[in-house]
Amino acid sequence: MTEIPSFPQSALPRLTVKEKNALVSHGEYTGPLQAGPVLVKEVFLKGKKSARDNEDGIYVGRDFVAVVDGATSKSDTPLFEGKPGGMAMLLTLSAIHSLPPWCSWPEALVRLTAALQTFFAGRGLVERLKAHPEERPTASAVIYSRYRHEIWMVGDCQCLVGQRLFTNAKVIDDIMARARAAYDHALLQSGEATLESLLEDDPGRAFIMPFLKRQGFLQNCPSPAEP
Repeated sequence: MTEIPSFPQSALPRLTVKEKNALVSHGEYTGPLQAGPVLVKEVFLKGKKSARDNEDGIYVGRDFVAVVDGATSKSDTPLFEGKPGGMAMLLTLSAIHSLPPWCSWPEALVRLTAALQTFFAGRGLVERLKAHPEERPTASAVIYSRYRHEIWMVGDCQCLVGQRLFTNAKVIDDIMARARAAYDHALLQSGEATLESLLEDDPGRAFIMPFLKRQGFLQNCPSPAEP
């Protein structure tokens, strides 16, 4: 049986913060964040269970502002110390910090992807993560470019501009959400579950979990015919 290495989050590249050019928050935080001329008046960051388990992060810099949402792990294999989504979130925050102010959206996507790829390659994990997509540390992000006055969205996320809501949902997520809801609805109708019991433990998620572990094989598919 192959021994699986565990990499601590302390091995991540550390952000260099100079003259308040950048402020990064993860864990829990409530209040304003300001970096140079950029002021975010209100920030609320809180984990579902605790600050230690929170996989979300916020970046405020002179040139970019971002919210990064680490994805919940689909695997119990301990490839990393801490949660994989938190690992992806911290790597993404670090990559955003290194983006040049004039960076375009296509170039930014290449740089963010390369940050994760380089980290995994340096630890000999690329082939393993190709074969086991459920173990991949992944994250979604909404990034504002001050230089370009643009908002970039990566993954399943949303943002509000004025009163207009922008979403970036995946078709497969809607299919799985409907399957999950249908399974739970059947349990309610059969009397095997109540609304109270579903709030405590959702068997619908367990029902779709076999697919969730394979869903990563659909990530970044190069075929234009693949939705």
